[in-house]
Amino acid sequence: MAVVYPKVVKPWRGYPSANVIMAIRLRVLQNPVIDPVGMLPLGTIALTKDKAVHVGTIPKGAFILPSFRHVKTVFPAAGTIKIGTKTDAEAILKGADSAITTLGVSSGLVGNQTGITTAELQLFAVLDTVEASGEIDIVTPFYIQKD
Repeated sequence: MAVVYPKVVKPWRGYPSANVIMAIRLRVLQNPVIDPVGMLPLGTIALTKDKAVHVGTIPKGAFILPSFRHVKTVFPAAGTIKIGTKTDAEAILKGADSAITTLGVSSGLVGNQTGITTAELQLFAVLDTVEASGEIDIVTPFYIQKD
């Protein structure tokens, strides 16, 4: 089955006159306790198999640093979460580095486009297994230098 991408994504909104390290944090909470209004807990998303979710934008010229992940609650089904672009699904986080059945923290996770970016990157997260319970945090830091 082909991955389905959203039609509209948010543009980069940052601080163009600062030399800073920023990060994109993805907090996936599958099968959470929903509040009475039907909302997920603040700051979390739930993924659907093969449906891409826009998780952030990295500006042109940024230096992408290695990512890290923290599996807080293991997912019962073997699978991975990939973070990348429409043309490179493993630009930031490769599937092999994002196993969701192993509890704990992993750092130094390098994607296909770690380093200096030559274009603005619209990032998407894709789950490649059936939705089940589990919780994972993935953080991708990047450095912006503007003179």
